[in-house]
Amino acid sequence: MIRIDSAVDLKPLDDLTRFAQRYPQYVNRIVKSVANEAPTLLSQLQFYPPVPAGSKYKRTFKLRDGYRVEVFMRANQIFIESRNTSDRKRHLYVKGRRQTLKHRQTGWQKDDAIIKAWLARFRPRLIAELTTGARSLTSIRQHTT
Repeated sequence: MIRIDSAVDLKPLDDLTRFAQRYPQYVNRIVKSVANEAPTLLSQLQFYPPVPAGSKYKRTFKLRDGYRVEVFMRANQIFIESRNTSDRKRHLYVKGRRQTLKHRQTGWQKDDAIIKAWLARFRPRLIAELTTGARSLTSIRQHTT
């Protein structure tokens, strides 16, 4: 017996692509709106774990204050740029790819992991909002013509 099932319906993706090409300003507003829903990527990157008991280190919050996140569209693609303008070495060893064991043990998360988790929530939410926006705009255009 041969069984064939529909795995993925690409038509909604085609519709979203056409929508993005025809209405880039509207899509940009939706992208920024969804990106600014709590918890934002910026707020998650800026998170500091509690100070370990007995620690005498005084936090300066320079690492937190150095984050910049920008969401933008270019040529029908959505880009998310995150960077930290604070001391490069501090960032590298606290939250970067060379994170020390002590920082990991005291609750500091790597930026890569934070960004991946945020994107996993952002993508489906964005697609849902774009789909709703495309349907609404199509419906409005059909009623006015």
